[in-house]
Amino acid sequence: MGVRTLPGADCGTDHELLMAEVKTRLKLLKPGARPIRYDLTELPLNIAYKLEIKNIFDVLGRITEQMEPNDLATEINEIFKETAEKHIPKMKTKKMPWISNKTPHNIEQRREAKKTFGKQSEQYKDRNKEVKNAIKNDKKEYLESHLSYIEICNLTHSSREMYSGINRLMRNFTPRLSAIKDKDGKTLTENEEISNRWKEYCSEMYEDNTNEEMKQVESNDEILEPTRSEVEWAKKQLPKGKSAGNDEIHAEMIKASGEQGIDIFHKLCKKKNGLKKSGLTNG
Repeated sequence: MGVRTLPGADCGTDHELLMAEVKTRLKLLKPGARPIRYDLTELPLNIAYKLEIKNIFDVLGRITEQMEPNDLATEINEIFKETAEKHIPKMKTKKMPWISNKTPHNIEQRREAKKTFGKQSEQYKDRNKEVKNAIKNDKKEYLESHLSYIEICNLTHSSREMYSGINRLMRNFTPRLSAIKDKDGKTLTENEEISNRWKEYCSEMYEDNTNEEMKQVESNDEILEPTRSEVEWAKKQLPKGKSAGNDEIHAEMIKASGEQGIDIFHKLCKKKNGLKKSGLTNG
């Protein structure tokens, strides 16, 4: 980097013109760590997970009085993550039924070539070509084998097996139906009718039909103590099958925490409520 001043550039001020040559380069952004994907299908029957959560929350519940709300929330978060790491299996990648046992080895070689030489290298391009050809041949062999099986079932009058084989080939096909209903429940299929219905629907959404005068609502500054039944109700309302948030805690993990989970979250809510009453937090 070179820097120099130009005193001769007089523009009526006491400042001197500064000229600099600066070399910069773009920072390479590295992708962050991928979140852990847990297999939560069998979690309601996972006795080891439930038992450890119960025992830890029993101990934690006895010392919550000495803990700050944020510290308690952090501790609960860590307990869920550590227990899940020990007792919940990771999600396995599903393999397509037509991929043979040899092809995953080619895929792994392609991954290593990309990591070592980069995506623009000849090594990666060669491995990528091998993987594409292997998958193409695997699918061709799978379809030929499956069609031969369907033909044999047809010749032997095994109708049940034949239609089952056809359904396995066609189950990924889902026809698209671009039809909607109007206000009266009538199905609209023409493009112009569908467009007009969407226009009507959007116009109604943004119409202000309220003719009533705004009423002054008196604010109630009293903050009620959260009850255990409210926490239990909120726990039951947690949706299943959703991705975890920044805390990496799934709803299924909380649901499987049992009565001890309700108790510990109830104590956390009461601590947060106490801070609100004292005016120490805006949350």
